[in-house]
Formats: sequence, structure tokens, C-alpha cells
Amino acid sequence: SLIEAHVDMKTTDGYLLRLFAIAFTKRRPMQVKKAAYAQSSQARETRKKMFDPQGVVVRPQRALQKFIPEAIGREIDARTVSASPLMRL
Repeated sequence: SLIEAHVDMKTTDGYLLRLFAIAFTKRRPMQVKKAAYAQSSQARETRKKMFDPQGVVVRPQRALQKFIPEAIGREIDARTVSASPLMRL
């Protein structure tokens, strides 16, 4: 399944950043079917966990440091593993 989420983040100097995240569900071990679909409740929980409300205001330098080494992707992957395992692209 394709799971999309977005959030608007405000920096401390007043700029608004809109972040988009796209995730695909991962196949289970020993799965024969080619596609791995998530239930709608799993997709909702994954979207909610992708962007937590505590991280809405950020400093500009911290936001840029997270963009470059794919730190945001690793954080999303770690947070959402309980709802539905996601593929690493």
C-alpha cells in the first residue's frame, strides 16, 4: 500500500515548511503474494505516527541537518514499525 502524509512546520524565524512523506508497506517474511496491503486502520495509525505534533516548531539549522542525511526517514521508520512495517527505499 502507498501511505502518504504531510505536515506544516513553522521555524523559529517565522518560515513555514511543508513536509511530505511517502511510504510503502513491506512484505511479511515468507509471504508468497507480490503485494502487501495495509488495512485502513494501519494506514491511519502510520500517518499519525509519521509526524508527531511535538515537532511542529523547529530551528532552521536543525531542520536542514535532518534533511541531508535522511534522518527524518529513519525516524519515521522507527516510529511506525509497530503499526505497519515500511519498505526502505
